[in-house]
Order: sequence, then C-alpha cells, then structure tokens
Amino acid sequence: MAARQCVLPARTLVGRLTTSSFSRAVVVTRFLKWVCVLAVSWLVTRFWTPSSEWNNVAGITAFSLAFCACAALAAGTYSFAVFALTRTTRDLFASIGFIALAVSSALQVFVDSVQNAAPLDDETLSWGILFAAAAFFLSRSINKSWKPSNGILSRAQLAVATATLTAFPVFQLQHALAILNAQYSTPEKYGIGNLVALAAFGSFAMAALAAQYQRREEANRNYEPLDGLLPGLGVAMLARAVSFERFDVWWWSTCTIWTACWTVFLVETAIRNATAHKLAREYAMESQALHKVSWALVGVTSPMELFNVLASTVREVVGAEIVALYLADEPGEALQTVAIAGPEICLASLGTTYAVRSPDRRPGFHSGHTARAFVTKQVQTADDVFVDVELVPWRMIARDDGRAVSLPIVHNGTALGVLSVYFSDKRDATAQKVRLLETIVAAATVSIETARSSLSRSGESAKTKRAA
Repeated sequence: MAARQCVLPARTLVGRLTTSSFSRAVVVTRFLKWVCVLAVSWLVTRFWTPSSEWNNVAGITAFSLAFCACAALAAGTYSFAVFALTRTTRDLFASIGFIALAVSSALQVFVDSVQNAAPLDDETLSWGILFAAAAFFLSRSINKSWKPSNGILSRAQLAVATATLTAFPVFQLQHALAILNAQYSTPEKYGIGNLVALAAFGSFAMAALAAQYQRREEANRNYEPLDGLLPGLGVAMLARAVSFERFDVWWWSTCTIWTACWTVFLVETAIRNATAHKLAREYAMESQALHKVSWALVGVTSPMELFNVLASTVREVVGAEIVALYLADEPGEALQTVAIAGPEICLASLGTTYAVRSPDRRPGFHSGHTARAFVTKQVQTADDVFVDVELVPWRMIARDDGRAVSLPIVHNGTALGVLSVYFSDKRDATAQKVRLLETIVAAATVSIETARSSLSRSGESAKTKRAA
C-alpha cells in the first residue's frame, strides 16, 4: 500500500514535476550562482542610482535595456539558425520570443531617450515581454519537427517562419511611433503594465513547468540555458507586477533581476557551446584517427604485417613514444611481444615471451601494468616508470613524468593480448586519447583474433610437417 501511494503522484502532471530527480550539486551551484549575480547587480544598481531622479537613472536604465536587447538578439539569431537546420518548432518559437524581447527593449530605450522628461510607463517593453512569454511557453510545450519533402516547400517554410518572426517587431515599431506622436503618458496608465507583468509571470511560470515536464518525459533531453532563464524572468515580472510607479524599489528589483537573468544566461550559453564545440572536435579527431587506422590495415598480406602496421599507426595517431603489442598463448599463461613501434633500443625485446603469473615474489613482468591489464581485463596505467620493472628495458628513454597505458584485447570474454602505449609526457595521455585507444582496440579486436588464429594454425601445420 505504501509503495502504491508513492507511485500515484507521478501519474499526474504535478506529480511528475515534483518527483523529478535533481542533482544536489547542480541545485546548490545554480543557487550560489544566482545569489552572487543578484548581489553584484544590486550593489552596482544602488551605487549608480542614489535617487529616483530621471537624470540619475537614465544612463543605468538605457544600459540595462540595451544589454538585454543585445543578448536577446544574439540568442534569437542563434535559435532561428538552429531552426533553419533542424526545423523544430521549439527553436522557432524560442527565436520569436527572443526577437520580441530584443526589439521591445531597444524600442523602450529609444522612447525613453527622445523624451525630455521621465516616461511614466514602460508599456512598449511590457507588451513585448508578454508576447515573448507566450512564445516561450509554446517553445517549451511543443517539440515537433517539420521537415518538408522538397526544396520548394523548405524555402516556403523558411519564408513563413521569417514573416512570423518579424510580425510582432513591426507591430511594436508602429506602437512606439504612436506613443511618440501622442502626449506624455499619465500616471494612471502605469497600472496597465502591472496587469501585463502579472500575465507574463503566469506565462513564464507555465513555460518553466512545461520545460520541466519535457525533461521528465524525454530522459535524453539535457538542461538548456533557456530553461534556467524562464524562472528568473518570471520572478522579475512578479516584482514588476507589484510596482506602484516607475523607478521605485520594486521596479529597480525588476531591473536588477532582469539584468542578472541575462548575465547568467549568456555565461551558461557560452560554457555550453564551448563544451559542445570541444566534444565535437574530439569526436571528429577520433573518427579521423579510426579512419586512418582502418585504411592502414587494408591490404595487409600476413598476420605479422598486420601487427606491425597496427602498432606503428597507433603510435603515429596518438603521438606516443612506444607502442607494443602482446599476444597470449593458447593456455593464456604467457604474453609474447609480436610488434613494437618505437626507438631501436626497444626492438631488442621483440619476440620475447613473458609469464603473466609467477610464484616468485620478486618484481617482474608478471607484476607490471601489462600483465595486470591481461589478468584483470581492465585498462591499467603506470606513472612511476622507474619503479615499474616492466619498463626497465626502456629506462634509457623513459622519463620520470611519463605514463604507460595498457589496454586489454578481449574477444567474447577471452583475453587475447594487450596493447601497451607509453607516453614520454603524462600530460599527453589525456582522457580523450585513452578513449580513442579503447575504441581502436575494440575495432581491431576481430582482425587481431583472425591473425592470431592464423598464426596458431600455421604453427600447428609446421609442427605436423616436422613430425612427418
């Protein structure tokens, strides 16, 4: 019964939202980030606005709105470019919301700058925020992809999307011109902005809930900076809704939260894009390396040639000092060095057979990283090259800051051998290179097994001929 009561809340929308799992570290980090940004923004605002006189607040108001306009314009352009590539409605509505915010903020700065006295309302900005909030709600609620079947429909779709994107900015421009041609606003008109801000707060809150619901339904959907921007904008609109007049304490709270929201959004977007670019570059390098290894193995005529080509190609791809390939015998009790790519001093151990297990308590190959990788079937590393006895033959070229990485070659649960790679500088043995080495070993395992079986059959045939 208790288990049933725990499951029931998840059947409703509110239950799915409240039962979503959050990382405590992520929540604490975001909370501290918001506290720091809000504190700095508030101190700067209070320093530059000692009173509510228009001459004192004109500059900081224009800067805040201009900053938000530039940030929203950049985000809107990026979202529309993503829509042009993916044709998802989520990105289209997000671009519409960002462009509406950018145009409204810019027009509000223009309206404030051309008037001699302080405008008593920010109606232009308020309606733009309300329209953007509705667009963001649609963006977080609808996640469909519209991909036309031919080029004509594709261009028509882009044309319709562009017209939809510019519809509200054109309306806002006409509205701003009408305000400039009319007389100054009366104090009673400020109440319209309160109602609009309250409606925008509801839209932002629903958009944030819709974003959380989408992340709950789509387990593979990652956190997006816009999902963190929506709650902040909603809080800013709530403060605006309780403001009695422009430039009072609540209005400045709205301005502070507004600026902090966009600051955090830009930082998160920059970090997210930089990380995505780094991962894409690493994946491209891995694909290029795998392609190079694959082409190098094409056309080999013998198992020994395959082993030598594999070792030399891996050394060239990852920039290692030494690459050694070991194959196990049939009982799996010894490893034989079948290929080495590196300085000539290392070639002396080519063809040597080492036992992977030994009752001798003295250090030896059996206690080194290669033997451990073969026995445990896990990647092993060795940083202290002057202690690991396996690297004694390479001590002339080994360095105290080097690193050896041994990768087991496993096929159907059976260890076939080990690929040992030595870097003269441990900083070169990055996680990305180790991941690339694991991918290369996994891709070449079948070829190594085939060549190993061919060598075994050739050895048995030779023994049969000698016996005859």
